[in-house]
Amino acid sequence: MTKEEEILQDIEIFYKELYTSITNVETASFTSFIENLELLRIEDSVSSELKGEITLKECKDILFTFSRRKSPGEDGFTWELYNCFFYLLGQDLVDSLNASYYTERVKWHLPHKGEA
Repeated sequence: MTKEEEILQDIEIFYKELYTSITNVETASFTSFIENLELLRIEDSVSSELKGEITLKECKDILFTFSRRKSPGEDGFTWELYNCFFYLLGQDLVDSLNASYYTERVKWHLPHKGEA
């Protein structure tokens, strides 16, 4: 085996171990925990305000609540990128989020400010 092959093999082993989960949670303990959770429920009137499409303004307003130099999602894009290119990509982002809402591929809820 060459040095390059050894390095590649080590990298492969490292990532296999990194992304392999081993759990010692007993099924009965986990089930008991889940069944005894007391989750708060919101009122129907509030819930209806949180459902539905978002607007470009709402998306922009939410953008300004994000931390700087952090990625707010799994895409790795930072606030700075969204802020800089929002004028160009904002409507596409809103359209994508709204399409995801209707296909239920993404579960999300944002308040509709000004609509009560």
